[in-house]
Amino acid sequence: HDQRGYLLCPHSAVGIKVAEDHKIGPDDQLAADAPMVIVLATAHAAKFEEAIRRALGDQFWDVELQKSMPPSVKELMKASTRQPLRFAASSGGLDASQAEWTEKLRGLVERSAKL
Repeated sequence: HDQRGYLLCPHSAVGIKVAEDHKIGPDDQLAADAPMVIVLATAHAAKFEEAIRRALGDQFWDVELQKSMPPSVKELMKASTRQPLRFAASSGGLDASQAEWTEKLRGLVERSAKL
């Protein structure tokens, strides 16, 4: 968060750390032949209140994170019970769902490669 001003969920942060470690050479510089790496963030950091409070403190959670939290997430946080989010499978079954996600990810990778 301090380096880039963006708070990742703990799982996504681990993915970023591993990706960065694979791109850094022995001299702690970005390796010239480092491959492009795409890491998909899987959750909003607000889902991990306990971990965020432990890592960054109560003040960060109570003030800083609240400023940047989307209204929809704030509403979910107020709920007495939180329901897990579910993604519906394609009506064509598992194979169709996998093909749909593969196409979405392929498009994302291709667009990112053009940046």
